Amino acid sequence: MENLTLNKIDGHEKEIQELRCALKETKSIRMHKRYSVILRHFEGFTNKRIAEMEGLEPHAVGNYIKSYNKSGLSGLEMKFSPGAKRKLNKEQENHLIEIIINKMPDEVGFEGRKNWTIEL
Repeated sequence: MENLTLNKIDGHEKEIQELRCALKETKSIRMHKRYSVILRHFEGFTNKRIAEMEGLEPHAVGNYIKSYNKSGLSGLEMKFSPGAKRKLNKEQENHLIEIIINKMPDEVGFEGRKNWTIEL
């Protein structure tokens, strides 16, 4: 059997203990995976091997390790993206809302439709 922990990173016992506690406490599957990545890194696994074990891309593993090295556990917290760019500006959105409130679909070109099918 291949010994994959030959390159174990020593001197990080406190961090490893902190990671194990975080693993036990988290209810988030995504955070559990991030903590596991760092723990496996400290155990000496390569990024490629960690990626295979965790079902990730190697660059994602590298990003987690880089974030952890920079900011510790807080560096692994998920950042939320603002989402997709808006397709309508505020003026267009308000105009559309006015149409939906005051007109029926067939009055604005949706033939055969008598009701809107989405909530505001």
